[in-house]
Amino acid sequence: MSSVGPSLYIPFVNLSCTEEYISNIFRTLLIGEVSRVDLIKKTGVKPHYMAFIHFNYWYDNIASNNLRGKILNDESIKIVYNDPHYWTVYKSRKPVTSITLEEKLDCAMLLVENLQQRVLLLERNTSHIQQPTLVRSYNLL
Repeated sequence: MSSVGPSLYIPFVNLSCTEEYISNIFRTLLIGEVSRVDLIKKTGVKPHYMAFIHFNYWYDNIASNNLRGKILNDESIKIVYNDPHYWTVYKSRKPVTSITLEEKLDCAMLLVENLQQRVLLLERNTSHIQQPTLVRSYNLL
């Protein structure tokens, strides 16, 4: 197992490709274990995605080490994902943005507040409807 960096940049990815598909390609080709793929939709003459691939770790094998070495030397590489189709891949210049625990907690708190407001609104809108009562009977004979 090698280190986490570098992240990769693919300037052109077909719209049919998903984050999961891209992650599976890198795993299947024994390049590395992907932590996340950021897809940015681009419009124009031919709509497509730009992809940023961030790794949990790179695998430690000859092919992966060679690819990683080229990327670290600012060379482009080609990854054949479905012969004859390939991606031209570059080292990402975009730093990995990680969400801190505090930011995650703030987001969760906003979500909880939103859900509480929705529950209150639903309770107010359904207060005129008689709520069913649960009747239990026990047959102890």
